[in-house]
Amino acid sequence: MQIGTDQMQGPPMGETAFLDWFVGEFMVENLSGWIEGMGTQTCRLFSANGRRYAHHFGIRRDDLVAQFLYLMWAVGPNFWRFPGFAEVLARRDLSEAAKIDALFEVPDKLAARAITEANMDYWMPNLIENNVITGVDGYRVLARRDGDEDG
Repeated sequence: MQIGTDQMQGPPMGETAFLDWFVGEFMVENLSGWIEGMGTQTCRLFSANGRRYAHHFGIRRDDLVAQFLYLMWAVGPNFWRFPGFAEVLARRDLSEAAKIDALFEVPDKLAARAITEANMDYWMPNLIENNVITGVDGYRVLARRDGDEDG
């Protein structure tokens, strides 16, 4: 997984720019099977909602959001509900960068459970009763069209 210095040190991107980069470049290079299987628009929609999950957990820096989304795609969109991951995200003493580092250090045994119990419905918050981001403004139900303004 490669994230450039520009993403780490640059100003925050608007949603459209972030999704253009994340889906159009990052996913193409690191998660291409999802794009081939689901299509670009679905990956954009899911990633837009995933970005809101990251923000909910205090992850806002674009490069760190990308790493959070990578875990959602690689482990499962509800990875944050499982032991190991849940404890890291509940910690208030960690910076957002330290949280991401700790998420990637969750033992494989715990990650395996999150993978086997992944629930793709979490990409669409309205499908999950009492979802942590259901009340958050801006989660997506329909795919954005090219030319839409940042949300």
